[in-house]
Amino acid sequence: MRVMLAASDNRLSFPICFHLIQNGCQIDTAYDGLECLTKLKQSPPDTLILSEGLLWGNADGIVACLRENEPLSSIPVVLILNQPDSDMTIAWVDTPVVTSLPKPIHPSELPDFLSSLSACLLSCEAAKTEIAATSLR
Repeated sequence: MRVMLAASDNRLSFPICFHLIQNGCQIDTAYDGLECLTKLKQSPPDTLILSEGLLWGNADGIVACLRENEPLSSIPVVLILNQPDSDMTIAWVDTPVVTSLPKPIHPSELPDFLSSLSACLLSCEAAKTEIAATSLR
């Protein structure tokens, strides 16, 4: 599975990348919104992991661009929220956001976060298959 991680927080990006590579994923990274959109258009991933606080574009801008760009609108998105009950979740209605996870605050939360992220990626794989089947009808 090809995954793009768009996150400005290196403390979170490194363990996520390491975990996903260990689990057989190919990883591409973007550290701001402009880089994310450029890479999405050049080589769309199977799944996008998007941090809510992404610099230069923020997550809501990236999701809006995905929604408006037909080839990119079928990319499932896992959103990493800065706070579990973020007001931003209202903006994700009718978007490719499959699920969201709260950002781990303490290093001790990282193993559970990474397990949840792996489960989310499986959900994204299933969602992508369903989207493809629907578009063939």
